[in-house]
Amino acid sequence: MQEQADERISVRFETNTINEIDAKVKEMGYPNRSEFLRTAVRTHIEGQQTKNTISVNVNSLLLDSIDSMVKRGFYDSREEALKKAITTFFTGESLKREIEDAELQEILAGRKVGIDLESSTSRQIVTK
Repeated sequence: MQEQADERISVRFETNTINEIDAKVKEMGYPNRSEFLRTAVRTHIEGQQTKNTISVNVNSLLLDSIDSMVKRGFYDSREEALKKAITTFFTGESLKREIEDAELQEILAGRKVGIDLESSTSRQIVTK
């Protein structure tokens, strides 16, 4: 739902910035520059107000999938869908596998050594 603009402002940009804006408008499917800039400003302001906010660039195929799930009622918004995906990843088996893979990479790179100290528990020594 688009808000009605109460005031109009004029902003000047360098040509290369305008070209980047136009590319993003097209890439991200915005109807025009104004809508893109309103969203960008709103996102920036919200990010300043809540320091726990991040911006994520998502490829168009994935974004289309998210939008489809929102339209079908699986989620109320893109934000809700992304929060669910992040929460699921960081609290599930995926995170455990990522940590195990990272630890294996550290061992293979020689930054960590796994040692069994003749007990049922395995100890790890981290070397720098």
